[in-house]
Amino acid sequence: MNFKEALENDLKTVFHNNSEFAENVTIYYDGQEYENIPAVIDKSSKERKKDDDDKELILYTVDVTVYINMSDLGFIPKKNHNIFINDDEFKIVTSKEEIGEIVLELEALDE
Repeated sequence: MNFKEALENDLKTVFHNNSEFAENVTIYYDGQEYENIPAVIDKSSKERKKDDDDKELILYTVDVTVYINMSDLGFIPKKNHNIFINDDEFKIVTSKEEIGEIVLELEALDE
């Protein structure tokens, strides 16, 4: 087994294993639902810069990075499309594949 094969195996058996780092999620994208997809989700949030007129409602941007094994989803979602993960809607800011792994950087607004 070469390095690339070993890395792909580790991604599948450790990183994307829902007993280790991943959790099973339901993804709704482009009119299709994909259930029980192992995904590693890394969330952060920050307060949006408010205008002086914006006194009542504070919005936060929620930045999420999602890691999915390519063999589990089978395609790479496209940048600037919307995606639902477990009923939460996000906009895809970046979308790429790295060594058999889909990496999505997502953004949403939250109160």
